[in-house]
Amino acid sequence: MDFERYFSNNFFRVYESFSAQLLRACVNKSEQTVLLADYYPPPKGSSFENNIKRRVNVGLKRDALLVSCRLDSKSTDLLQLCDLILGAISYDLKLSDRLIDKPSELNKDLLKYFKILAKIASFSQNQKTDKLNVLHFSGKS
Repeated sequence: MDFERYFSNNFFRVYESFSAQLLRACVNKSEQTVLLADYYPPPKGSSFENNIKRRVNVGLKRDALLVSCRLDSKSTDLLQLCDLILGAISYDLKLSDRLIDKPSELNKDLLKYFKILAKIASFSQNQKTDKLNVLHFSGKS
């Protein structure tokens, strides 16, 4: 994706935009949700929480996002667990794209465990179940 063209290389705007897109795509029609996001240092005067809530709710035309809060991922076990799961999913994507020359057996074992829990063969494809929503963003549109 051309971050200069779409976001003037402002990676905080990228973070906000991608967060809002992901939430709009993942929140079911009957759901309301709370966002606990990893803390990324904002530029002065930014209001991530309000911006995300507005963008999601306006985009979905309802009050789907009730609260948005950013936390340092080291401050809560929940975000640490999310980082671990996301790392395993990212590892699967890197393996499927052959980006890792010497895969770690420990990482492969952890990935296998998460695949068993999710009851899927791979995280490298879009899929949505009642407990899992994998959405790939190509950055080409």
